[in-house]
Formats: sequence, structure tokens, C-alpha cells
Amino acid sequence: MPESEVFVRLLGGPVEVLQGTERVALARRPAAVLAALALRLNVPVSYGVIAELLWSPDELPASPRRAIQTYASRLREVIGRDAVVAHGDGLRLQLDPDRVDLYRFRRLVDTDTGSPREELDALSQALDLWTGAPLSGLGVDQLAEVERPPALLDEILNVAERRNELRLRLGDLDEAFIASLRRLTAEHPWRERTWCHLMLALYRTGRQGEALSTFTDLVGVLRDGLGIDPGAEATQLHQRMLAADPDLLDPTPPATAGAGPVAEPPAQLPAGSPAFVGRRRELAELAAL
Repeated sequence: MPESEVFVRLLGGPVEVLQGTERVALARRPAAVLAALALRLNVPVSYGVIAELLWSPDELPASPRRAIQTYASRLREVIGRDAVVAHGDGLRLQLDPDRVDLYRFRRLVDTDTGSPREELDALSQALDLWTGAPLSGLGVDQLAEVERPPALLDEILNVAERRNELRLRLGDLDEAFIASLRRLTAEHPWRERTWCHLMLALYRTGRQGEALSTFTDLVGVLRDGLGIDPGAEATQLHQRMLAADPDLLDPTPPATAGAGPVAEPPAQLPAGSPAFVGRRRELAELAAL
């Protein structure tokens, strides 16, 4: 199968291969081998490491290497003979990074764009690749424990928050956006920043009562689930809503903390500090953060 027709999915639903638009079913162990290799794309992975990812010590077959080679043969039938390469005492998945959704996702996220609108478009394209829990459906506890799918999910959710902050900043508020924020708070209730985004989107679309009741919902979720109260960001946003702060209706700059570049350079340092004279590039980098 030519490489140009192959796409490996790790970021949602079962780990799988697409040939064009057609999904190719993989058995559990070959799919686990594919995931182990794809997460280290274009880097050799030893048979010993692959075996540790596939089996617990009491599950090891009589010849792990032979079993892995059998799974690799199956993968070659699906993604091409030149894609799964024997390398020393192991294997390497040799693909263009854009043929694996995780690496295409990261490329889009790291794209150097010229405007907030272009950044929003790039992040939206990246998030379109996310369709469910990363590395799901493998049923291989060892691989899940080592590769830590929660860390991948956290990476994705951080990007989702960046995208949502940009939409708030640009005034891209509609029912579909609000529905997506509600879905995120329901599926990932401990992400307080997403709750803040929902509160602010409701407030800016004239639904102040719903915005305030959303904070009440957040209080209940955190107290019942974790025994804690909301942090400073959500609490301060709630207080500003109660006070009808007119600045909350202005999408630029964003009302939530950490929502992107600030309008002016920070001025917390003492004026005339000789240690920072002339460091315009460093101060610009700090301002961008």
C-alpha cells in the first residue's frame, strides 16, 4: 500500500489505519505494536521494549520476538512493506509525520501564524483530528500504563482551551460554540478554565442568569467531586459578573487569565533596573507568554 494512502489514528476511538477513507481493522496485538511504534515515529524500538509494552511478565509467550515479527508482518500488509522496518534488534515505523494524526496535530498546533484568526483556523484543524479518548480500544494494560493516555488527553485539552480563548477574543460566539463548551464541561468537569469560557460566552451573548448559574454548577461539581471550591480565576470572573463589570463585554483583551498575548508589555519590574536595560527581545518573549 503506497504511503500516501495511509493514515494512522491514535487520537480517538480504536487505534486504526485508514487507507484513503476506508478503515482497516486490526487485531488487538498488531494494533498495540502499531501504537508503540507510532508514538516513537521514525525511531527504532527494540523487541524488548515492545514486549514489555505488550505483555506482563506472566503473559509473555514462549518467543516474544517471533510473535512481534508476526504482528509486524500483518502491519506491513496494511501500511506497506517499507513502512515497518527491521532495525538492529527492533523495528521502526517509517512514515511521513503527517501520516500519523498525533504528529499532524502537533504540527498544526505549532504552526507560526500571522494573526489570531489564522491561529484559530490551525488549532481548529488540529482538534478536528481528536475524535475520542487517545489510544483507546487497545486492551493492553502495559502499553496504556507506560504511554499514559491521560497525558495525551491533557495536551489536547490544553489546545482546546487555547482555541476557545481565541474564539472569545475574536467574538466568535454562537450556539454551536456554547454547546461545545457545555460538552467539554460535562466530559471533563475538573477543567475550571473551560467553565470560565462557558460563563463568559453566556454572559457576552446576553444570558447573564445562565452564566451565574453555571458558576453555581461548578461549585457543586468541585465540592461534590473533589471537596474543594473554585479557584481564583472562576471566583473573580463570577464576582465581576455580579458587579456587571462592563469590561467583560469587551472581547479584547480576554477577560480570563492566560488567554493569550496581552495588549501592553508587563510593567511589574522596577523602572530603570540596570539588569534589564536593552533586553527588548527577552521582554517581548515574556509579554507574548
